Amino acid sequence: MAEDKKILRIEDLSVEIAGRQVIDGVSLGVDKGEVLAIVGESGSGKTLTGLAIMDLLPDSAVRRSGRVFFRDDDIFSMGNKAKRKIRGKDIAMVFQEPFTAMNPVMKVGHQIGEVIDAHFRVAKEQKKARVEELLGTVKLSVDVMDSYPHELSGGMRQRAIIAMALACGPEVLILDEPTTALDVSIQKEVIDLIRNLQKERDFAAFFITHDFSVVNLVADTVAVMRYGKIIEYGVKENVLRNPKERYTRHLIDCVPRMGDKRKRLGADV
Repeated sequence: MAEDKKILRIEDLSVEIAGRQVIDGVSLGVDKGEVLAIVGESGSGKTLTGLAIMDLLPDSAVRRSGRVFFRDDDIFSMGNKAKRKIRGKDIAMVFQEPFTAMNPVMKVGHQIGEVIDAHFRVAKEQKKARVEELLGTVKLSVDVMDSYPHELSGGMRQRAIIAMALACGPEVLILDEPTTALDVSIQKEVIDLIRNLQKERDFAAFFITHDFSVVNLVADTVAVMRYGKIIEYGVKENVLRNPKERYTRHLIDCVPRMGDKRKRLGADV
């Protein structure tokens, strides 16, 4: 894998929290137009890896080694002003729980507009037109502009968060379990929306999930994570059809199948 050609790459990232290694020597890369799924159980280090890309690790985390490159620029070596220019503009993130990611006392349209204001100087009319366009892109009515987050359903809030993430045309999108908090009936709609937008706009995507059924729908390549380490990494079809690691096979077996009792991840894995 020619990591030096990737639009975004992580090199030998190691992070500790309270003396415990939570990310251990992770190296990953994603190219323009590619969806890389990072899959593993809760606590495997998936979300922390996503936060590390934007240098947004919690204060309790200590980075022991590693670099993250966007194109040829090392994000960790940048000053705060340069990082702020990249966050939300070149690299954006969609969080698992949209309600906590939004300001509850601010209307949705204003929140999307704030993202645009953070990176561009545009007239009020242009900004309003851009917000309306973004809402249409994620299949939401323009009336949502004047709604507060609590007035929307979970699926509508997640679409609004996706609109915010897309507001400045990012080249890399990090999606942290974007459908986990949604009803099953809404999950596929949101996944289809994300995949269609990714194909249309050709951005690179890190899709963080615990669910191999989601991996099958969205991913081009797959990184399986356990105890902070990448234990398997390859093209989706190869990982799904011929997993090398026993842990990966067990994760795949956890996917529910019609007519079969759901298999759970064994304690002896």
